[in-house]
Amino acid sequence: MRYFVAIVLSMLLSMTPSANAAAAKWIGEEIKAGGGFSQFLNLQNRQPHGITKSGEVVRAGKAAWRFEVRAGDCYEEDCEIFRERAEFSARPRQKIGRQVWYAFSIYLSPDFVPQPEGIYTFGQVRPVGGPEGFDIGMGQMSSPGLLYMDYEDGAYVLKVIGIEGTPERFRQVEKIYELKSITEMKGRWTDVVLMLDTKSEDLGLLAYIDGKEAVRYERKLIQFPAKELYFKFGIYRHFSIRNGKAAVGTFPTDVVYFDEVRVGKNREAVDPSVNPSLKPVN
Repeated sequence: MRYFVAIVLSMLLSMTPSANAAAAKWIGEEIKAGGGFSQFLNLQNRQPHGITKSGEVVRAGKAAWRFEVRAGDCYEEDCEIFRERAEFSARPRQKIGRQVWYAFSIYLSPDFVPQPEGIYTFGQVRPVGGPEGFDIGMGQMSSPGLLYMDYEDGAYVLKVIGIEGTPERFRQVEKIYELKSITEMKGRWTDVVLMLDTKSEDLGLLAYIDGKEAVRYERKLIQFPAKELYFKFGIYRHFSIRNGKAAVGTFPTDVVYFDEVRVGKNREAVDPSVNPSLKPVN
C-alpha cells in the first residue's frame, strides 16, 4: 500500500508545472532565465494573471513571457503613487565601464488602446548607485533611470535620461527618439537591440529596430556616478500626480509579450539577425 501511495505521489509531482511554465505568483519570486541572464525577479505584481509563460504568441522557441495588467493591479507603494505594473527585473546586473548589449522581442496585443491620462513603459535600463535626491522638475525625491522605452504620442519611443545640477538636487533632461509607431507594433513582433557603452565619450548608445539602426547617441551616456546597470521589462502604467487619483484603477486590461530576452558583450551574442546560430532562449 505504501509503495502504491509513493507511486501516486511521484506521478502527481511529475505533473506539477515547473517554475518556468507557471505564473510568477509572489513578490520576490526568482524565475530561472537564459540568454545571458540567470534569473528574472518578480518584484511588484502578485496577481496570478500578471506574469505567465505562454505558447500563444512566440517569436522563437516554444514559449514567450506574457504580461497582463488589469485595473487596480498595484502593490504597496505603487498604489499610493498611482502606478500599476507587471514587470521582471533581470539578473545579474551589468558592470559600468564596458559595452553592454541587450536584445528582446516585444508583441503588443492587437486590442491595445492607450489612454491619454497614462504613461506606459515597456522596458527600462536603470543604474545602481546613481543620484538619489530632490528632482526640481518633479517636485519630489527621485532616483532617475537611464533609459525608458515608452509609449508616447502614438509611438514606441526611447528616452535617454540625463540630469542637470548635483546628485542631491537636480532636474531630469530627456532626449527622445521615436522607434516605431504603435499601429505597426500591434499584433506583430518587434525586435529591439540596444548597445550601451558606459565608457565612451563619443558614442554612448545604439538602438536597432527590426535589424535596422534607429538611434545613434553620439555623446557620453551616463552623466552621473553609477556602479551597475540592470534591465527591466513588462508593462508599467503610471499616471501624473494631477490626474492619477482619478485615473488609477479605471484603465482597461493591457497585454504584452516578450521573447528572446538576452544580454551579452557584443551584438553577435544577442541578435539572431546577425548571428543565425543563436538558439531560442525558451
